[in-house]
Amino acid sequence: MRISKGEMVKQIKLTKDNYFDIHMSDSYAEITYKEHIVFSDYFCEGLTVLYTMLCKIKGCELNLEKKELRGRLGYWWNKNTDSVDERAAFELAYEKYWLWSTNTIQTWMYRIDNIVFIEISPAYPWHFVEPDSDELYFSFNEFISTYEVIDVLYFDIQQIDYLISQVMKFMREHCTFLEIE
Repeated sequence: MRISKGEMVKQIKLTKDNYFDIHMSDSYAEITYKEHIVFSDYFCEGLTVLYTMLCKIKGCELNLEKKELRGRLGYWWNKNTDSVDERAAFELAYEKYWLWSTNTIQTWMYRIDNIVFIEISPAYPWHFVEPDSDELYFSFNEFISTYEVIDVLYFDIQQIDYLISQVMKFMREHCTFLEIE
């Protein structure tokens, strides 16, 4: 479902120049980063996942041990998801960093030392489904050979409380059925 531009929009400021736009209609939301839809489902579900991840980051639970994967989780997810044998092991090791996904975008969140990273990466749209007959199809090998991460945002851990408070404010306003601290 694509929400019209006339619906309520809120922003979660991530860095000085980067933010998530939240387009809402009733209980449904699309969260975008620049022109990319990074989340499309029930508003409270998206915020609950974001809130939980931010709290885990604050509590040092989402430290990325393999620093060489910084900015590369999306690439490795695509590579390992294309192979059923490798997918299970990869997901066990890295699914905890998975913030949101759509059919074409993966959003990851992790911490290295005192820096928080949000990685937004493309996803191969036909990992789990066959293309429709009218879709412009491209092979996995074509996709992965031209793969580029969309963006990797980063900010100091000291901003985490501000982000948590932004998300909690939206949850209190719109997710009244949830018990929020």
